[in-house]
Amino acid sequence: MEVTNEIETKVATLNYEGDILILRWKKDADVDLDSCIEIIEIRKSIEREKKMLLLIDQRQFWNISKEAKDYSKREEVESLNKAIALLTGDWALSILIANSYIKLYKPNIPVKVFKSKDKAIKWLNSFK
Repeated sequence: MEVTNEIETKVATLNYEGDILILRWKKDADVDLDSCIEIIEIRKSIEREKKMLLLIDQRQFWNISKEAKDYSKREEVESLNKAIALLTGDWALSILIANSYIKLYKPNIPVKVFKSKDKAIKWLNSFK
């Protein structure tokens, strides 16, 4: 699936690189439940129920509410994805938070944390 235009919301931008959906949080984004629902509805309208490989670029500082976290782990949302790569910077706290999220929420799909976008994409491509 190739989409040339970037889709922008108040908290993130979405675009495709080949078969991988890239979600980039905006700097200082405050992700609440409404923002999360908006992103999921955009995805559903574009992807038409096709499971996607998702790279979430969380190198910018952002905050996500408990309600948005809970919504994102719902079966109907999680089932949109084949696998998720979480891209963090070298910031140790960011890596710790991402790994803690995976351990706490125990997703039913493969999720892995990366500091390198190239390595994240290579890992995601292994699920094609």
